[in-house]
Amino acid sequence: MAKQRKALISALKIAISAVLIYFIFTKVDFSEVFDILRTTNPFYFLLALLFLSFQKLSRLFGLTCISIN
Repeated sequence: MAKQRKALISALKIAISAVLIYFIFTKVDFSEVFDILRTTNPFYFLLALLFLSFQKLSRLFGLTCISIN
């Protein structure tokens, strides 16, 4: 019973995520996004990606340390 409940909740989460992703992608004009990306400063764009990656990794390691202790 508990296994079925977990599977149902996981399927519901996936379905909601799929609907929201579909909604976002139908509302975004990708040609405008690519135009904006072409005009950005590559240095600042890469710096932002670096900080984003660092933030995700530090959060991952922080959560790992918390769960071990």
